[in-house]
Amino acid sequence: MRWTLLLVASLGLFASLAYFKVQALVVRTEKGKIVALMVAKQGDVVEIHHVNSIFDAPVTELLEVRGKELHLAGVYTPSHGVKEYYGIGTAHSAGERRWRKLTFMSTGALRFRVCVNERFLFEGQSFSLALEDLRVAQLVFRLCRPLSF
Repeated sequence: MRWTLLLVASLGLFASLAYFKVQALVVRTEKGKIVALMVAKQGDVVEIHHVNSIFDAPVTELLEVRGKELHLAGVYTPSHGVKEYYGIGTAHSAGERRWRKLTFMSTGALRFRVCVNERFLFEGQSFSLALEDLRVAQLVFRLCRPLSF
């Protein structure tokens, strides 16, 4: 009787892992290979740190997870040129900006550093950052495998 209950409970657990989905923040290379992955919760803050290639100035972009999208929550930089580029403090602000997927491209030696809730997630030159709905089983499988570049 105990073994039957254990078997039924195990099958139920595996079935739920294959059925239920969670929202994940997924970082992929240009070729689509996953190099970083984590469960994304409402209100998570994604920080993108980089040096703007035009103005050669440090920039930190803050993206907040809201619903199924990443919303631009802030841009911090000492450069007036970068602020003008983003429309910060001007009458020509582009309004609210939001994405489900973003692609970051770097030329030369410039790199991007990605942190989530102030914890390091990834560093690289060219990649995409997306919110994706993954089945729990997919997430567990991916998290159990070593991520390589």
